[in-house]
Amino acid sequence: MQSFYRRVFQISLVVFALLFGAGNLIFPLRVGLASGDQSFWSMAGFLLTGVVLPLVGLLAIITFDGDYNAFFGRLGQWWGQLAIFLCMLTIGPVIVMPRIVTVAYEMMAPFLPPLPVWAFAVIFLAMVFAVTYRPTKLLDIIGKILSPLKVTSLLVIILAGVFTGLPAQSIDISKWNLFSMGAIYGYGTLDVLGTVFFGAIVVKLLRIDPEFDLNMRQRIRTAAYASFGAATLLSFVYIGMAALAAFHGQGLESLNEAELFSRISFRVLGTYGAALIGFTVFIACFTTTVALTAVFTEYVYNTIVKKRVSYPKVLSANLMLCVIPASFGLSAIMDFSMPFIKMMYPALIMVVFCNLAYKLWGFRPIKGPVALTLLVMIALTLRTYMMSLAG
Repeated sequence: MQSFYRRVFQISLVVFALLFGAGNLIFPLRVGLASGDQSFWSMAGFLLTGVVLPLVGLLAIITFDGDYNAFFGRLGQWWGQLAIFLCMLTIGPVIVMPRIVTVAYEMMAPFLPPLPVWAFAVIFLAMVFAVTYRPTKLLDIIGKILSPLKVTSLLVIILAGVFTGLPAQSIDISKWNLFSMGAIYGYGTLDVLGTVFFGAIVVKLLRIDPEFDLNMRQRIRTAAYASFGAATLLSFVYIGMAALAAFHGQGLESLNEAELFSRISFRVLGTYGAALIGFTVFIACFTTTVALTAVFTEYVYNTIVKKRVSYPKVLSANLMLCVIPASFGLSAIMDFSMPFIKMMYPALIMVVFCNLAYKLWGFRPIKGPVALTLLVMIALTLRTYMMSLAG
């Protein structure tokens, strides 16, 4: 039994480390700053879409033994492969990875010599290459080194910040609007994408110990316990980050999310403390980038080039491609990615729920619900775009 709980704790830390990247760091700050003394309602929405939904996604992919080809294969061979390709581009070098790199840049810039974002991206991604070059060591690096560093540093600033600062501003916004705002920011973390494609890593952890000979039911049970542990840790950190912004973010509303956290760090801990937090963000971003890089590179290596190109060359091409969008900066990445996210992400969430219902209760429909979701979101996105042009 002790071995079981030790394994659950280890998997909880890995899930937390894999998920806690750029969006997980910057969006709770914006929620706390915008909702002030009414943060309870906005964080309830944030935790629903930023914690509960991703962990449902994790459980869903584990019921498919971590095999995302089988997971998306229920859409049909062609549509399933297209969905995987689009999701991989999103979590890989087009949106999520560059977003993470630019957040790390914004946090580290005050402590570095003048450096353009593209140059920082090259250095950052070269370090990612050094770690990801040997994928067999990835789990040990994440679980034993990067996760504890990340958790410890975050706890330092949260505990230092929540007991200091000015009282949170009084906000006159309805509870429903606060809840909706939090849910939208939690949605923006894109963590359902992460859990679906990190599922194979979690399944590997479930199998790695010769003491464990887990059947599917036992695997889901173990993953459920680990997911609850990761959810608890994520929730604590999210609530703490929102409190930091509510107590220390007054007057910083015009900054982008990464600049906001940097300025709050200086207010809470001074120059040396802010350097520690900058390092924390660097570790958080680095950990998630390493995991995303490994997932995307293995996909290209096995599925796109079919091992005709060496793994290091595929890895290098992936990281070099990531430099291009990263060089435009965080605000530009957020702007150009939102229409795509608004259309595609709800369809992915529908895939998750349909597949989980299929495994648990034999619910077979999937193409119809997913197609309807996609069409509705395309129509809503186009309507918003046309209204913005008219206005």
